[in-house]
Amino acid sequence: AWSLPGHVKFNAALKTGAGHGFKPVAVSGDDIAFLQYTGGPTGVSKGATLLHRNVLSNVAQNSLWVEDAYTVKPKPTHQNFICALPLYHIFALTVNALMGMQQGAQNVLIPNPRDIPGFVKELQKYPAHIFPGL
Repeated sequence: AWSLPGHVKFNAALKTGAGHGFKPVAVSGDDIAFLQYTGGPTGVSKGATLLHRNVLSNVAQNSLWVEDAYTVKPKPTHQNFICALPLYHIFALTVNALMGMQQGAQNVLIPNPRDIPGFVKELQKYPAHIFPGL
């Protein structure tokens, strides 16, 4: 076992936080939303600065692209987004996590997409409406 000096247990942190009021912070499109870490073409880790404007624009672009599909077939009232990609990947983060929330969809996370029988079992339970992939 290991110990971290000065640590705070999760439940204690929740209890402490519950005693504080929520103070909204002013955020603009030019403020940093994420530092997206990537290996890039060289394999050396780098932090790419993503602004709120960048991230929201990407979500809007993807949403508009998907909307074209609903001109052929009506948009379902309930959507399942299948996420077989790691959410630390920017594509999965914007399309599955953020666009999924924007669309009010259910995000079905596939923890091990290499487990084909398990993957198929999940697809039988949750028919895919949106299934992003690389």
